[in-house]
Amino acid sequence: IGEWHTHPEDFPQYSYTDFQNWKKIFQQSGIDDYHYHLIAGRKEVAVWKYSDKLKAPWILARVAWDKMNIS
Repeated sequence: IGEWHTHPEDFPQYSYTDFQNWKKIFQQSGIDDYHYHLIAGRKEVAVWKYSDKLKAPWILARVAWDKMNIS
């Protein structure tokens, strides 16, 4: 559970707006567990883990597009 979107930057970082939206998604989901949010940038994709249990989103991975095996 979570969401994904794109950012017009090489190495995506979540914004204040993203963070507020992630809190809203968490509260409205009714699921008291971790949610995962992806932001696709121009050079990489980043994945964050979010929960009310965390003080801030936790970065899980950053993967460069040129390192992905996409056919």
